[in-house]
Amino acid sequence: MRVNTNLIGFRYQRVFRRFCRYVPRGWYMPRKACVRAISLCASSFVLLVFLLVFVFSGVVPFQYTSHLSRVAQDFSDWAADSSSGMPGGGRPKYILVHIGDPNSTERGKAYLARGAFSFRNGAGVQGGVLRETPERSKDGSVKCTGVLCFAPELRTVLGRDGERFSLESGAGKRTRGTDGGRGGVDANSVMKVKLEPCAKYPTSLEGRMRIASKSERPLIQPARLAAMFPEVQDGGHFTPTSCSADEKTAIVIPYRDRWDHLHTLLPVLIPMLMRQQIDFTIYVIEQDSSTTFNKGLLFNAAFLEAMNMDNYDCFILHDVDMIPLDDRNLYRCNVSGPIHLSAGTNKFNYSVVYDGLFGGVVSFTREQFRTINGASNMYFGWGAEDDDLRDRAWNKGFKLLRKPVEYGIYDMIRHRYGGWSNNPERYKVFATRLKRQDIDGLNTAVYNITGVGVFPIYTWISVNFDADVLIQTVPAHLRQGNPEDDSEPLKPVTIEHLTA
Repeated sequence: MRVNTNLIGFRYQRVFRRFCRYVPRGWYMPRKACVRAISLCASSFVLLVFLLVFVFSGVVPFQYTSHLSRVAQDFSDWAADSSSGMPGGGRPKYILVHIGDPNSTERGKAYLARGAFSFRNGAGVQGGVLRETPERSKDGSVKCTGVLCFAPELRTVLGRDGERFSLESGAGKRTRGTDGGRGGVDANSVMKVKLEPCAKYPTSLEGRMRIASKSERPLIQPARLAAMFPEVQDGGHFTPTSCSADEKTAIVIPYRDRWDHLHTLLPVLIPMLMRQQIDFTIYVIEQDSSTTFNKGLLFNAAFLEAMNMDNYDCFILHDVDMIPLDDRNLYRCNVSGPIHLSAGTNKFNYSVVYDGLFGGVVSFTREQFRTINGASNMYFGWGAEDDDLRDRAWNKGFKLLRKPVEYGIYDMIRHRYGGWSNNPERYKVFATRLKRQDIDGLNTAVYNITGVGVFPIYTWISVNFDADVLIQTVPAHLRQGNPEDDSEPLKPVTIEHLTA
């Protein structure tokens, strides 16, 4: 069978012949065979390069497997090593919930068979049940939304040092037993400690953090990260012990296939939030599917599921590749309007690349995010989703605020857009953003929970969705429009720069 060696052109065939003149005759390879062999290798190399380009550019879809089991395995290895002296072995065990195939009729039963599970609380551990069917109030309204609902139950559990915690609906009350801490619980002897409000500008702030090189931002695996910060409780929750924070904050990190980025961000983010005296919980919301990445849907799913678990006041929407560089950039919300915290990045020489920039890291109060109906679910891929979120807030009459560029700065980790390629239709989708705002967002977020993990450093929620079903939640004539059409009047967007 004759092999075609002309894939890379006749000119290079002549180069190969010239090279093969120097092949010793004792190698038992005729020079013609030498030319063909080199040509075949070169052609294969060229084809391989083209294939890699297609894959990494998003032309060829990749198959993705959830990283939830990877986190669980890391903590399992950590627990096994704790007996040999690894630090942090005394921490609470993680709780892993795996729902299974979302398309199966058995969905949810594997988890519900476990009964009540432990979930973190500021004072201890809270008992609860994740229900497959939303619980309803007496008037018939749904108490919680989303695929699975968290329904707190009254529980009394044993805490550290023999203390008992009586918990109900997220409110912790601590009592001590009368028989050395392990006997009966005196329901009347409730210890109430009133803390002073946390300072607006904590004295523990360090200012600009000296993180200049990649070697100074080491990748730290989850279990060892948990050992570094024993103050952070199950689910990635931290409450200041010296003062009372005025907000309960959820840090939402959309995720898919960014293991290195996530565990490079957290070693910087966690201690910064602790110095800022933020009452926070970290949520990693993972898209557990190979469908083109949809950040808006993940924001909506995280908001709905986090509100099922606790009553948060403030939501920080945080890209996984944004490393904060100054702890004076306080992760708080403002009732006047959402805040753009990432004013400048190293990619753009730590400056505001354009006036309307509103991506990277932003904060919304609970009421603000509900009022704007969350983020749009119509953006598949990279581009315009952040501007859409900005215009949603502006269209509902909120001020848009931005942190000073002096300390609202970040380093953006370099990455490839695996599974998150440029969206060629983004300008058409953006054109109808205001017309569909009230029917595209929180109230039309359709997704399945494929797994939940409550780990010492974060709550991990994996979701997937059917892109066709999601698109069909919006009428066809509102899904896309003419980018040149100015039929949607919107006064010019202005972002007010904060002084602190």
